Amino acid sequence: MKRKGLRGMLLAVSAAALAGLGLAAAGGGGQGDRHLSSHPSWSPAPSLARHGAAENAGLDGDRGRRAVVPARPVADPPPRSHLPAAGPGAGALAPDVAFLTAEDGHVALADYRGRVVLLNFWATWCGPCLEEMPSLDRLQAALGGPDFVVLTVSQDRDGAAAVVPWYRRMGVEHLPVLIDERATAARAFGLTGLPTTLLIDRDGRILNRVLGGKEWDRPATMAMIERAIADGAAPPSAPSPAPHPLGETRVPAGRPGAG
Repeated sequence: MKRKGLRGMLLAVSAAALAGLGLAAAGGGGQGDRHLSSHPSWSPAPSLARHGAAENAGLDGDRGRRAVVPARPVADPPPRSHLPAAGPGAGALAPDVAFLTAEDGHVALADYRGRVVLLNFWATWCGPCLEEMPSLDRLQAALGGPDFVVLTVSQDRDGAAAVVPWYRRMGVEHLPVLIDERATAARAFGLTGLPTTLLIDRDGRILNRVLGGKEWDRPATMAMIERAIADGAAPPSAPSPAPHPLGETRVPAGRPGAG
């Protein structure tokens, strides 16, 4: 009896120690969570698993937990009661936020109204973020233009000094350098982990919110984004009548007003 009691106590102590390190089998998320627990600037996010289950219905319908890391703490954060539990979701109007550029200027999310926006929050110290970044770069190269843009917003404390060298090393060529000063946008969107990505329509409304990394240039995902682009596109305008060689306007036969 004494031996069994001692064994039970040892098992209980071991389980408690593992749970304290964030490595318990039931709650751990694999390599990403272990990396996170060792990072000095990270703090635990008790609601992370719950939000992940709710948000990880990806743009192409794939579900399940992805590699996610809790968002970094910010300087002088507001009271916890003032932070949204999971941030605005599908159908909500995206918060009016602004980002710092590499040239120390500012650009507002509202500046991109009229375009579909894929807004990605990431950091150079976030493993899952780095894994998905090449696919975001390819997505911007393939679909970026007057109707669509990928905005990658870094949470790095060192700002552009951390992002620009990393972009060069990884060969990222098509993504902007945008910095979330003091994590203002992260708070506005209620981030619970990185990466977090939102698909926003031309009118600034959130279409989808994804927590965790993914391959953004997969055919099914790109098709979903292309549908979002097409849904908000202006209808094609009627062609103007062709000018007559003699300088007159030629009106097609049968149209009212001819002659």
